[in-house]
Amino acid sequence: MARHNFGGAPPRQNTIFFVEDLEGNVILEVRQEECIVMEPDGSLSSYTKDQNIQLVCGSTWNLSMLRAKPPMYVGLCETCRNPGISIFGGRRKSHGLVAMYRAKLCTDCGILCCPRHRRMGQDGKWRCLSCDKKHRIANLLRPLFFRREE
Repeated sequence: MARHNFGGAPPRQNTIFFVEDLEGNVILEVRQEECIVMEPDGSLSSYTKDQNIQLVCGSTWNLSMLRAKPPMYVGLCETCRNPGISIFGGRRKSHGLVAMYRAKLCTDCGILCCPRHRRMGQDGKWRCLSCDKKHRIANLLRPLFFRREE
């Protein structure tokens, strides 16, 4: 005969998802709570309580989206995490999480960039803002020092 725990509390499952950077510092902690409740008529109901966060690309994400089909993966924009020094003080540090379908890799340095911190060059390649600036300056200076011969 199977054991039944009718007198105890309903079963619960708490999931805590930690996002860490490369140094091991915790960037974000997302919680999810699942519980099963026995209704007065004897039926079982399952409830899930998710904590949603807004990503830097504007999407909303929660832990259950990792289990979806297809899953929604998140990445970390390094420029959002570590903004440079600004004279005007308008840049604030954020968690930097971006949906992977909205993120691109910089073709020069290889960091992951959110839509706000990348630009498409004239050659059709995505670059972070600092690599794009270097690429534009190099394209402006190249005709001064070099000429094309065939």
